[in-house]
Amino acid sequence: MEQASSTKLLESAVKVGEALPFNMYAQNGMLLLGRGHYVLTDAQRARLLLHAAAQTGTAAAPAPPPAQARPEAREINPFEELLHAAKRLDYLQQQALQIPDFTARVRKLAAELADLAAFMPDAMIAALLLAPVIRYSATHSVHVAILLALLSRRLALPEAEANTLLCAALTMNIAIAPLMDSLHSQEARLRPEQREQIAIHPVLGSAILRAAGVTDEHWHTLVQSHHEQWDGSGYPLGLVRPDIPAQAHLIHLADLTAAKLTPRSYRQALLSQQALAQIFRDREILLDPQYTALLVKEMGIYPPGSFVRLVNGEIAVVVARRDKANEPYVAALRKEDQAPYAAPLLRETRLAQFAVSTSVSASCAGVRTAYLATLWRCRREE
Repeated sequence: MEQASSTKLLESAVKVGEALPFNMYAQNGMLLLGRGHYVLTDAQRARLLLHAAAQTGTAAAPAPPPAQARPEAREINPFEELLHAAKRLDYLQQQALQIPDFTARVRKLAAELADLAAFMPDAMIAALLLAPVIRYSATHSVHVAILLALLSRRLALPEAEANTLLCAALTMNIAIAPLMDSLHSQEARLRPEQREQIAIHPVLGSAILRAAGVTDEHWHTLVQSHHEQWDGSGYPLGLVRPDIPAQAHLIHLADLTAAKLTPRSYRQALLSQQALAQIFRDREILLDPQYTALLVKEMGIYPPGSFVRLVNGEIAVVVARRDKANEPYVAALRKEDQAPYAAPLLRETRLAQFAVSTSVSASCAGVRTAYLATLWRCRREE
């Protein structure tokens, strides 16, 4: 009788679209979902109830197993992970010639970003769009690496090959990191000396990496050719389509996409839909159609972290992608022209009254990034 009562209490407490009021553990002691995290779907709720330890006598305080029986878990905030990665990369770029294990450190950072992209892809896309930019050069390279980590999985690249691809993306601008940080806020046209620095940075960057101990020739090739373009207008060598390594072209695609999605001090970022539409428009002409299609499919019409207006007039943020690209998981933030809600409210976009109407800019959200970060936090066992 007591177990039945506990089960009913658990079922009444776990509600779709609401934050969980307590930690839920499986009977073997594994944490299923942490307090404060949202139950997104009926299917997720059903799985939680199926595996939860309901016989503890109270749903709000399931009896924990012995400390040694439950693996350690830590909370992951994707925005903080991205910022931490950018700070680490910024240090590596500045101290490349003084760090004895430079290659190993870059490979480790690349592997960690690939792991995060595999573990929480929606959250990392959201972080790419929403996390603040501290140092543009390092942050941009991390953005590119995240996009490449997602595309590498779709392309089923071997782990070692994908790691080198991400390492090249992380270090492609090592020769002009300070200039990129400066240009991030520069509205004026490039000066001649700036153009010259940009034109030689792929070759100079490769030279810096060689001096820092990088011996992987494929890594060097990708850094040297990541700005070459199919029509021969790229640099430093003006290569044409047949002569450009496929993975260097993939970096170019991710580089272009990340730049369009990131705001500058003097302009807003393009809406995700606009940026992806521009990329898709150039397929077959300047961009590989296979890579372009994979990118658009991976990001979706409404990528996580982008903002939309719902049919009912609410402004919402996209939380996760779904099989139908026009029916993502979203959290409503406020009614247009009204104050933000006390907490984001999950909406079912499959229902007519909550259907997505159109994309809107981040300025329409009227909320701070910190207000949104909790939507993608999760706990992960170590």
